Amino acid sequence: MTKNVELAKAIRHGLFADRATLKEAFDYATEVIQRLPSSEQIAVTTAMYVVLNTLSKEIIANEELAAEYPAGGGIEKAFATGDHSPKNVWP
Repeated sequence: MTKNVELAKAIRHGLFADRATLKEAFDYATEVIQRLPSSEQIAVTTAMYVVLNTLSKEIIANEELAAEYPAGGGIEKAFATGDHSPKNVWP
């Protein structure tokens, strides 16, 4: 299982629905935010973008590490410890 699949499973919450595409989900969130009082919209919008940016950062880091060490080796240890140095990736 790839790190991005693990990430997706870890952040998925069964209580809430999803949408067919990311654009549809974003549009839905925007509609909900626009129904809030204007004084609250910026805080909720900020929170949504913090989550999206953090998710984006995690996906990019996973893809970069996978590309850097395509043979695998100790890649799971590197992800688990957060230490992506070669000593933890290659046995």
